[in-house]
Amino acid sequence: MIQIEGGHTASAYLDAFWQWVTLMADGDYDAAIDALYWDGDKPEPSAIRHSIEHFFGGPDPWSVVVPNERLVDEINRSAEIQLPTEDQPG
Repeated sequence: MIQIEGGHTASAYLDAFWQWVTLMADGDYDAAIDALYWDGDKPEPSAIRHSIEHFFGGPDPWSVVVPNERLVDEINRSAEIQLPTEDQPG
């Protein structure tokens, strides 16, 4: 779960998500891991990077990219976010 700053609003969740994607696109997997809440030991940044870069298989590694603003806006409009309640933490 991504740690959220700025309250529990849909916009705060989306901002946190895109900040997290940007960390990985910049190659800062240490910060990307620190931005997540872990209910146990945190994985090694190199392990997460390897998992992402080889997720689709093939001989060449994949990389994380931040989409252009138009696509980000479309993704944000289509996002279905369940805000936390007393019964469900989010």
